[in-house]
Amino acid sequence: MSASSDPILIAGAGIGGLCAALALLRAGQDIRVLEQAPELGEVGAGLTVQPSATRAVDFLGLGDDLREVADMSGQPYIFHYRTGEQIGEITGVGKVTDENGVSWYHRIHRADFHAMLVDAIRALSPAAIRLNARVAGVEQDEAGVSVTLENGEVLRGRALIGADGSRSTVRNWLFDTPMPQFRGQVAYRSLIPM
Repeated sequence: MSASSDPILIAGAGIGGLCAALALLRAGQDIRVLEQAPELGEVGAGLTVQPSATRAVDFLGLGDDLREVADMSGQPYIFHYRTGEQIGEITGVGKVTDENGVSWYHRIHRADFHAMLVDAIRALSPAAIRLNARVAGVEQDEAGVSVTLENGEVLRGRALIGADGSRSTVRNWLFDTPMPQFRGQVAYRSLIPM
């Protein structure tokens, strides 16, 4: 197989990896998403979709779907986890739209957004997302990249997008960077039925 016919490989089927996959598919590119999990399921809680992200979701063709499952933003506040004292507010979010008329959406469940992306990708390319595909090694050359999976299988790609999280295997194979360090800051988000 020549390098020009190799797919673009994406490590990670989270929000970032799936957005990249959908954008590339809509641009006519052949892609393969490599996800280490054995199945895609509900992970996480609520998301805030700021106007720049709303524009990106519109570009991906999912704007109407987003608006069906998300709520318009109210004014969010930040509280200290131990005392409950209000220590700030997220400015600008209380406005329904930004200066260009694009909306903030503050209450969308991550699983709903993730499912929208998965469904859109599978509608364009049913075999694009591959599960049980943990990246174990990466090698680059002039023609592209070879990815070795944990089961020993080697896949070729024109390029590899590492969207495999803060403990990225791809980043560790390509760059000599230290693992992220916990800095003592924790943020919790939850959804409460009303």
